[in-house]
Amino acid sequence: MCAQCVKEPLLETPRAFVFDRGAPIRFKEDQIEGFAAFMIYQWIQLDLNVPDLIAPMPDKSSQKLAKAFARAIRAPYREIFREKGGGISLRKDLDEDLDILLIDCANPMPLLQGASRAVSETMPKKALIFTLIS
Repeated sequence: MCAQCVKEPLLETPRAFVFDRGAPIRFKEDQIEGFAAFMIYQWIQLDLNVPDLIAPMPDKSSQKLAKAFARAIRAPYREIFREKGGGISLRKDLDEDLDILLIDCANPMPLLQGASRAVSETMPKKALIFTLIS
């Protein structure tokens, strides 16, 4: 977890990340497989379990990254968020006992907070937001 989240959590769902904003890295979608590999390396270092489901944040970059990550670790992939009127909601047909890894490329905090709130209200015990660039 980031130092800020240890002091005062900004999200209702735990969050881990691969690179912080100050890292000398530039995200390019044509290198998505390489970035997924960095995420897998960090996931192994954090000793995280294989989740029941890999789900992306609702943006194209996160969707591509999550698909590559899920393919590499052979975990199921599914898009679970819907954007509604400037907000975000969760699909209604999800099993509340799923262990979900939410893949985030580099979304702003308000979107992460909305997703975190939606997940924690439905699945309060088994979700982690995993961000490429915090």
